[in-house]
Amino acid sequence: MSRHSLREQLRSGFPGGSMTLNQLWVLQEIGAGRMPESADPEQKRRDHRKMIQAIDRLQKALNVNLLRAHSSPGASPAELLTPEGIELIDIVGRFFDDLDAFGQSHTHHGPNVRLASSTTLLHWLVLPSIREIQSLAADFGEPRQPEISFQQVEIDEVANGLSSHLFQYAVVREAPGLDVSLVAPEVEQTLEKTLGSWAAWSDDEFARFHKEAGTSWWGGAAHGHRRIAWVLGQYDYVLCMRQEFYERIVESSRLAGRSWRQDLPVALCTNHRKFANELRHLERSGGLRVAIRTDTWVESAQLALYGDFATIVPSIALHVHPELVPFTMQGLSLPSERVLMVLNPSILHTRTHRQMLCATAVGLAEALHRAAAKPGS
Repeated sequence: MSRHSLREQLRSGFPGGSMTLNQLWVLQEIGAGRMPESADPEQKRRDHRKMIQAIDRLQKALNVNLLRAHSSPGASPAELLTPEGIELIDIVGRFFDDLDAFGQSHTHHGPNVRLASSTTLLHWLVLPSIREIQSLAADFGEPRQPEISFQQVEIDEVANGLSSHLFQYAVVREAPGLDVSLVAPEVEQTLEKTLGSWAAWSDDEFARFHKEAGTSWWGGAAHGHRRIAWVLGQYDYVLCMRQEFYERIVESSRLAGRSWRQDLPVALCTNHRKFANELRHLERSGGLRVAIRTDTWVESAQLALYGDFATIVPSIALHVHPELVPFTMQGLSLPSERVLMVLNPSILHTRTHRQMLCATAVGLAEALHRAAAKPGS
């Protein structure tokens, strides 16, 4: 006996149980890891049970197992949902996005695009590049320009946010724990030309392209692991300070008969996951006199701008803060970081998102290229 289609079930009033928008939204909430939080354990248990009941009714309406048996209240989405449940999040995310796009297309508002980034990249790369991104988006000639919003996230939050479409794009540094499939530009194509072609195609043309190309990154994995990324460029870390502060330190050290490096107070961020140990080693063996420790590069830059300190920051900060001048110190070797544009490929079904991918990726790649080309002192 053939299974009744969703349209047939709607027509007959869902004999197996009703399906509601609220149930689909609950699925999104579970996929994003937003389970009930309450100081009262009994209230938390009741709220959790309501969510599970909503998904139970949804799976009965669809006749598909969405929940794993015997999952605990504190289970992660991957432990709570079956592979089919995780896959459905992808479909539901597109559904809500398409509804939003439909409403926006028939009002004076343009489509809303949410761009997430870490603190460092948001302050020194994404926000300073906004005019360039807007200009590139306007080149597509759409009657309503996208309304861009921003979200500050940690790398750990990227997976859940993309899975539930809390934001469409994430700009983050490459990290060992970030599970993504890197996508290279097409053969003999630049990133700009590849993404520009995608943005120019209709949705049907793009669907034919990825079907004929057989792109390995398009599908096959569970929704929660479907994250693709492009390398936009990289930045270095540099020792920097204000020029007048450097000259003052050099002069006072000369009068005292010492090397200026011995008298240089440094504000140092030692909270970086990737090379915190390297920075501590530099402190011990590289002659750095750490006067203040910070938790972020942004805090370190503020201290160098408004206090009498040198600091180590990503080189992209120097374009935003030209008052900070880079200097070299013998024996001081600092690493580089690659910047990734990460997204869930499911959003590429929509031309608006392909256009914003192109505008954002190209705009940020050009900004990183300019930063890398800046001569040091």
